[in-house]
Amino acid sequence: LFAFQVHEKSVLFPCLAALLLPTALGPKRRPSWAPAALCHFAAACLYSMYPLIVKDKLHLPYALFAVLLIALFECLPAPPPLLRLFCRMSTAVGLVLHIVHAVLQAPARYPDAWTLLITGSSCGYFVLCLLALTAMQLSGWGLLGTEFADGTAGGGRPKKE
Repeated sequence: LFAFQVHEKSVLFPCLAALLLPTALGPKRRPSWAPAALCHFAAACLYSMYPLIVKDKLHLPYALFAVLLIALFECLPAPPPLLRLFCRMSTAVGLVLHIVHAVLQAPARYPDAWTLLITGSSCGYFVLCLLALTAMQLSGWGLLGTEFADGTAGGGRPKKE
């Protein structure tokens, strides 16, 4: 995740896998909040490329696409409260780091400090997503109080009345 030369291409692999996951679940097993979660994951992938965006001076397209993804996240059916809190907090952390990068000059001794903060926080986000998806798969997709269109809770269990 820290190599700029390959990051633009390598971030597409987890993004593509995340976009295909709801299709693999099928319409009856797909959570209603999957599109919102995918918008947020795409925004995080975009955020992870911010140092490259700065280097290539693509601020305007970056800002427009980021605002579009965040607006879509807020307009689509809401994820469970815990997941929504995680998404909003990670968006807030990203916004704070954008402001720090834009306003404060990096220390002379560590000229890449802000870049490392952005790439490090992105790496942490991706690792947390990997752990959460792995836990959800191992528990039969029953994490976070997911209720599916076929009337079951995660793992094929009937929903509790």
